[in-house]
Amino acid sequence: TIIEIPSNTVCIGSEAFYGCSSLCSIDIPSSVRTIGNNAFAYCSSLNEFFVPSSLKSIAHQTFSGCSQLMKVEIPSSVTSIGDNAFQGCSSLKIINIPTSVSSIGFGSFKGCLLLKYIALPSVPLIGFNAFQGCSSLKQINIPSSVTSICSNAFHGCSSLLQIEIPSSVTFIGDESFRECSMLSEIKIPSSVVNLGSRAFFGCLSLQKIVIENPEISIKSEVFKGCSSITHISIPSDLSIDNIGIEYEVCVNRI
Repeated sequence: TIIEIPSNTVCIGSEAFYGCSSLCSIDIPSSVRTIGNNAFAYCSSLNEFFVPSSLKSIAHQTFSGCSQLMKVEIPSSVTSIGDNAFQGCSSLKIINIPTSVSSIGFGSFKGCLLLKYIALPSVPLIGFNAFQGCSSLKQINIPSSVTSICSNAFHGCSSLLQIEIPSSVTFIGDESFRECSMLSEIKIPSSVVNLGSRAFFGCLSLQKIVIENPEISIKSEVFKGCSSITHISIPSDLSIDNIGIEYEVCVNRI
């Protein structure tokens, strides 16, 4: 099914096309300035979408559950992406987020199973569940604007090969990198003051760890189940008793 929207339309309301499972294509005119929450949620046949250049934000759950959506073009007019905006877009392979975007909501790309790479703009945080279950994600660059990586942000990103945490980050939430099973090494910079519970739980390929801040607050079971760890570098007065190291490792005091 293809739908044409009149050229003088300025608003597409919340849940306007919610659950239209046969909708495969829609042409949004440039007159549209707002698209409401859940507007295209669970349009399970929709395969591509071009956001009009008049739009300022992508609302909460706009494309949630659009399981056939493969490509989205976001113009530089957009400044924010709402909570769960692309959650469950399991066929999404390509998305370019312009530098104009300063806010990305919680769970925005949760369950985007085929997404391999994403470049983030200057945002202050990576929200709860932002990329949870993105099992094809191999690379992501965290910008130096980020101060917080929230709980479950990368939980289950099982193809993620490496991650560089910038020195702007002060907070790493619970289970934020849980079961990132291809991650082989991690450096926690001195800026980080909180390392959440089970942050790297089940990272089976993790071999090398560097923790720089001697006053960091480390919650329980941070590295539990990381059976490949061989080397860990930590400040001389930092205890490793509570971080879930279950196997004999070479500890280097720095």
